[in-house]
Amino acid sequence: MRNWTLENKLLGIFSLSIIFIYIYGLSLPLLGLDSSQYAELSRQMLETGSFLEIKLDGLDYLDKPPLLFWFSSFSFSIFGVNEFAFRLPSFLFTLIATYGTYLIGKELYNNRVGKYSSLMLLSSVAFFMINIDVRTDTILIGAITYSTAKLIQYYKYSKWTDLILGFFFIGLAMCSKGPLGLLIPVIAIGTHLLLKKDLKAILDWKLLIGLLITLLTISPLLYSLYTQWNLHPEKMLYGVNNISGVKFFLWDQSFGRLTGTNPFINNMKEVQSNDPFYFGHTILWAFLPWTILGITQLFKNIFSIFKKDKVNEFFTLGAIVIPIIILSFSAYKLPHYIFICLPFLSVLSADFLLAKTHKSWLKYIHLVPVLILILFTFLILSFSFATTNFLQWTILFFMVICLVFFIVKKLNQLYFLLLIGSISILFHLSLYTHFYPNLLQFDSAISAGKKIKASNQKSTISYDSNRLDQDWKTLSYSLEFYSENINQICFSIDELSKYRNKNLWIYTSEIELLELENKKWIKEKIAYEHFPTSKINISFFIPSKRKLITSKKFLVKI
Repeated sequence: MRNWTLENKLLGIFSLSIIFIYIYGLSLPLLGLDSSQYAELSRQMLETGSFLEIKLDGLDYLDKPPLLFWFSSFSFSIFGVNEFAFRLPSFLFTLIATYGTYLIGKELYNNRVGKYSSLMLLSSVAFFMINIDVRTDTILIGAITYSTAKLIQYYKYSKWTDLILGFFFIGLAMCSKGPLGLLIPVIAIGTHLLLKKDLKAILDWKLLIGLLITLLTISPLLYSLYTQWNLHPEKMLYGVNNISGVKFFLWDQSFGRLTGTNPFINNMKEVQSNDPFYFGHTILWAFLPWTILGITQLFKNIFSIFKKDKVNEFFTLGAIVIPIIILSFSAYKLPHYIFICLPFLSVLSADFLLAKTHKSWLKYIHLVPVLILILFTFLILSFSFATTNFLQWTILFFMVICLVFFIVKKLNQLYFLLLIGSISILFHLSLYTHFYPNLLQFDSAISAGKKIKASNQKSTISYDSNRLDQDWKTLSYSLEFYSENINQICFSIDELSKYRNKNLWIYTSEIELLELENKKWIKEKIAYEHFPTSKINISFFIPSKRKLITSKKFLVKI
């Protein structure tokens, strides 16, 4: 009992340490194109009060379901328009995902598996990432994980509360990212029932009540889509009219990525990939430092089907393997698409770690992910963004101390989790306090937007001469969010001329600056280094090459 009490205390301290790092990261500047776009849409939603008719920059918006925008705009109304308020709802759903993972591990295995799996999820690379670069997937994962946990409990105990909560959270998941919110729990439950040959559970009449609960949950979304789009066939989107918003939600937004009928991504080359193993190798880095545990147990469970070995459950197998197969057929791939599998992979990882038949090789093979994190941190501090900051090198020092203890100490399962997990959270502490601040200095729109707001400028103007192909160099939702104004882009010198002698800062690029200098219009200018932070590559980490791939953006007065 004493050892168990000590374990609970250590796990509690460990979980609070992770949560502290998460909370610290909530106030970092916005990262990437999608995150800033969603934050700005939420800000505009609050400003206009248009919660059912979704608009961005005054134009009808039809891409992601609006749950993230509803939650974030509500958070803005309480905490003000800032990064913390935008990320807070997603962080709360991260905690829901963590609790849901605990419930799944507890119900399918035991209480200890539940605790370990939840902490593995919370300390994985992917979950730290999606709480900084916030997308709709964070809410989706939280809702799906918790709904699956409650449906597993309903399957075991037949309690109404589990049924109601399970299907209600399916509805929230659908309001976050469409039918995928229903599909994953159905796949997880269905795979288990099929392989356990327990198909009678499907005939439970109470499931119809559950589907009605889901329908009621998504009804505000269906109503808003119907009134905004279906009742207005004259509205145009990508050159097409007579658009059904309901059909887009039920089919195009999710399944259209598989069939290629989603109009939003047909021209987005950066998300297109023919690599059939894309999501396989994505999981390898996304679930660090626990990848080896999860993948090993996953393959053991797969092979057990053919060997006809006894396996406790197939919920996790279905929720991991089938989504990977389905998404691999899609021509459109981004890493966060597959993060929905990580709660279930966490359960398998904890089960493998806590198994009585513990293998001696497990300790030594985990030197690989641990060394990857330490080496990456060292290269950032000594080379990519070299620093003499005492705090940063202290963080690295403690990572090395954890590594030394991991090597020399005879480990039980608790200290295995704590030492590897501590290296992960120290790694992310270094990212949050050093790497991200340096990276985000290259998003010129953040600095420019803050300057415009600090100048009490009531309008945000930019000048971009590239009107034809819509690859606009001054289109930035970070600029809008931080200036708290919609960006009014001028595409010709004639359009821009009306802002002369108005004492207004205007955001522009190098080619346009040269044009304005040739006309001798420039009165003041501020230069910013610029690089698209959502598209960093290996060259960006090499200082000499970074100088060659970065550009400049400017604020000018004319």
